[in-house]
Amino acid sequence: MGDLCVDYERLQVIERDLGIVKREFESCEDHQERLRGIYGSGTVADAMEDFTTNWDRHRKEVLESVKSVGEMASSVHQSFLKTDKKLEQECKGE
Repeated sequence: MGDLCVDYERLQVIERDLGIVKREFESCEDHQERLRGIYGSGTVADAMEDFTTNWDRHRKEVLESVKSVGEMASSVHQSFLKTDKKLEQECKGE
């Protein structure tokens, strides 16, 4: 049977990247508000309004998923660190 290898750096990158995605999704609404005045014609503005309203609804769902995956990644990272520390102590007879 093979050994389990955990790439702690990769887990940290995943946590960091998910945090960045989360912050971007949270600030997305601010970007939409700033852009409303540059759409030009009423037809384009109306289409963009429909799109952003729909996007707002779905963005919240995606944001919840990103938060959940981020929490899971953090939990996995912390659990492996804790397990590694415990195994190290057991091997040293502590």
